[in-house]
Amino acid sequence: MLARLPSWTHALESLAQTSRGKDLLTTLLRYVAKASRDLHLSEFRAILQGQAPTAEAVTMTIAEQLHAEGRAVGKAEGRAVGQADSVLVLLRARGLLVTPGVQRRIESCTEAETLERWLVRAATASAAADIFED
Repeated sequence: MLARLPSWTHALESLAQTSRGKDLLTTLLRYVAKASRDLHLSEFRAILQGQAPTAEAVTMTIAEQLHAEGRAVGKAEGRAVGQADSVLVLLRARGLLVTPGVQRRIESCTEAETLERWLVRAATASAAADIFED
């Protein structure tokens, strides 16, 4: 895709210079950035720089948006891991047996509300598996 990009710069720049075109270009570039695991927007920007400055500016905006989305997802995942660790630490500190199945279930949960509920239950549960009972 990068090899063909220089031949598209004129069309991308023309598209980027219209109000509707910017929206379409944004959608296209967001798709390309998310679908292509080995393609980075910085490479796109380097090719567009100078030849398609308006399209290059749209690419920068997308890069910032994707970076912010990635940070938000990373924070949520980090919180879930921390909550899961807290549930496990509390269960073990209370001397309860945490089986591999219970540990996997806790560690695979990504829902903050569920993990919080399990943490509260871990404080009074008679057995580790009791935290899952609804």
